[in-house]
Amino acid sequence: MLKGKDKAKSSRLTVSQGLKEVREQAWKCAGPLRSQQQMEQALAVIDLWFERLDQTPVSRLGEVVSRKELENALVVLKAILTSSLAREESRGALQRQDYPEEGVAEFAKRISVRKKGVNRNFEVSWEQV
Repeated sequence: MLKGKDKAKSSRLTVSQGLKEVREQAWKCAGPLRSQQQMEQALAVIDLWFERLDQTPVSRLGEVVSRKELENALVVLKAILTSSLAREESRGALQRQDYPEEGVAEFAKRISVRKKGVNRNFEVSWEQV
């Protein structure tokens, strides 16, 4: 078990570490094959990364830019996962392991994802194609 300084150090998120982990999660959970369980777990991890990122101080301009790059990557991955969870079927490049068949015409719509409020949550809406 980590104590004191080691625990605080481990809770900090370095940008290079964070970007690497975002890429790994994106491939694992938002790649060609997806499942509800994987995507929900990834969303929980993303929320933890946001908490860690918010607790990581920055003092130089380069750190601010790097931190914003990581935050943007997390936001994009969260938007992808949120919209993928809403589509309970396989269609095009999205292959759901838990919904292997292409769905009915009701899903033949475009999904839009918009930021909801000032936090980092999204709302999903469906639009006719």
